[in-house]
Amino acid sequence: MKDFDAEYSSIPDYILKCTMRIWEERGISRIRDYYSSDNIVRTSMGLTRGIDPVITATKATLHQFPDRRLLGEDVIWTGDDETGQYYSSHRIVSPMHHNGDGMFGPPTGKPVKARTIADTVLRAEKVCEEWLVRDHGAIIRQIGYDVGEFAAQSIATELERGQTPEVFTPEIDVAGTYVTPEETSEHALMYAGTLESIWQGDGAAVNGWLTIPSAFAAETMAHQGWDSLTIDLQHGVIGYQVAVTMLQAISTTPVVPLARVPWLDPAIIMKMLDAGAYGVICPMVNTRAHAESFVGACRYPPDGFRSSGPLRAQLYAGADYMLHANDTVLAIAQIETAEAVANIDDIVTVPGLDSVYIGPVDLGLSLGFPPQFDHTEPAVVEAIDKVLDAARRNGVVPGIHNATTAYAREMIAKGFRFVTVQSDSRLLATAARDIVTALRE
Repeated sequence: MKDFDAEYSSIPDYILKCTMRIWEERGISRIRDYYSSDNIVRTSMGLTRGIDPVITATKATLHQFPDRRLLGEDVIWTGDDETGQYYSSHRIVSPMHHNGDGMFGPPTGKPVKARTIADTVLRAEKVCEEWLVRDHGAIIRQIGYDVGEFAAQSIATELERGQTPEVFTPEIDVAGTYVTPEETSEHALMYAGTLESIWQGDGAAVNGWLTIPSAFAAETMAHQGWDSLTIDLQHGVIGYQVAVTMLQAISTTPVVPLARVPWLDPAIIMKMLDAGAYGVICPMVNTRAHAESFVGACRYPPDGFRSSGPLRAQLYAGADYMLHANDTVLAIAQIETAEAVANIDDIVTVPGLDSVYIGPVDLGLSLGFPPQFDHTEPAVVEAIDKVLDAARRNGVVPGIHNATTAYAREMIAKGFRFVTVQSDSRLLATAARDIVTALRE
């Protein structure tokens, strides 16, 4: 690493050793070794500059919790040796006892365990900027206070002393000392633009469907010219670990990687996006509330509640992935029940929803018809047309799954702009059966 001593094998190694020497070994004076003289620290309590406030805050914390330990749970990082600028985010858990007075009141002796997340900008073996978030709520509750009452009392006490409660706001922030990357990764631009460019020209994207748990099968499909490929974790026999390898295989090509998750579960939605899916299809979105929850899981704050941690996505989409993800990641709601059709106008007007995708088999079942694709029954066709019309009127991309290319062409002619025909396993079975049948005739 540029301008770092050879004793540090990596950024995580540097972070863990720095933490150990300052906190575990109580080497407070070593803060001057690890922090730059013009360091900027942002916390919920405000913004500070320089090393002295860091030392003061460290001493205050140790006075309240003399036995506090900092046990590293995770360290993620990025950066490059050319610029010598690195970024890290590490999560720490701290077991300790409340044995001293301070911002949490008089000592109670209570055992406390709380987490802290620290994000840093590093250059020349120094922390140049830091963002700290500590779970004060957990500490307050474990000490024995009500969080709301404690906050109100703390504010009242500060006001009585003629002090203005300190909080971090955008108004008090200052320009960072770090250099923001000027360009997004070529992969990010390629994936983000493929489907959007098709749809902006009112064209139809041709999507492939993956149900076979195989990176090689996914790679083979990716080289056949599809605009996008969807990894099916709902009905395909695919688990998360294999899905990651399939995403890696797809990323050898310009094909946009998507994933259908098993259910409306924010955990797996976020996990698939972190793994590198550039869009998520969510099944059984039946109401506006469902759609709002789904979109929220796909978007970082303030547009949603997606948690930060795009480990693989950031590897190939670039260090600035999180700055653009809300605009580039696709949220695709699957419409496949009579209830969803009845609520379609409420669903398609949810901000941030990019597309609705009809699941014709479940939709037909919910309307009382046998399980099949390519419906011609008037009641099902009417429902399909209603979804199509609502989507087109509200600028949401309409999509549908099909059994045949002939039916898919009909859907494109109607106005659908995202079509799938069969799946890898069905294509394999059909081709194999045709060969066997032809040879035995």
